[in-house]
Amino acid sequence: LSKEIKEGATKAIEEADINPAGALAHLQLTSATVMRLDAGKQTDVEWATGLTDAVEDYFKVKSGETTSKFIWPWGPLQDETMGGQEDDYIVFYGRPKSMKSWVLCYLIAWLVGSEKRVLVYTKEMTTRNIYKRIAACLAGLPYDDVRRGTLTPQQEDYLMFWVGEAKKMAAQNRLVVLSAKDVSGRDTVSWLRTKVDKYLPDVVCVDGLYLMSPENPKLTKTNERVESISRAMRALILDTKTPVMATMQANRKAAGHDNAEFDEIAFSDALSQDCTMGI
Repeated sequence: LSKEIKEGATKAIEEADINPAGALAHLQLTSATVMRLDAGKQTDVEWATGLTDAVEDYFKVKSGETTSKFIWPWGPLQDETMGGQEDDYIVFYGRPKSMKSWVLCYLIAWLVGSEKRVLVYTKEMTTRNIYKRIAACLAGLPYDDVRRGTLTPQQEDYLMFWVGEAKKMAAQNRLVVLSAKDVSGRDTVSWLRTKVDKYLPDVVCVDGLYLMSPENPKLTKTNERVESISRAMRALILDTKTPVMATMQANRKAAGHDNAEFDEIAFSDALSQDCTMGI
């Protein structure tokens, strides 16, 4: 612990005058690392406790009690997975313009409508565009009409209903969309972790995972950057017991057929190794 604290603090001090944002990122990373090292004393599980917990889950499921963090809107997926689990790392991948972000927005709307707290981060779209899409999904309205201002009076009433609901639930942090403007290129997983600790979401959604910043700014190769981001995201999920849904690009090979293969997730093999579900 002492070694990690001193090394992290030294790096932060060296960088503070040159790059304050980078120094802050070093402190965040050091804090997360030290917390994981120290937490082992409280989180290591001996076998009697672990087995008891596992059997307890069995009887919960048998009695019809849910052990999942959320329910899927699609019956076949819900039946197969029994819902989203606390350790789920779900990656939606596809070629550009294949509706990945729309699927994510639909799921965000579904989760909010299911009274779940959702934290969203995107560099693919502005926060306003995200909210327009989510509003269309929540109210069941054609997005083009929302975008063009051509809704019928009745449809506008549906839209305003959800504005009212959002205002009623403002204190619950039911949905928070993070802005990329605040982080000056240091949108690392450690930074995202501080937001998870602040808002305590049930689910985290990341649109364009590959566009985030690695913890080590010296990583310049795309595959190394994405591997670093993915491994850090997996650690965040396990540490916080908060599932993550993320969108990724598929490589050109995926455009040649209708199959879905993990080796078609672009940029790094780490994603197919780390994720619990690839769609």
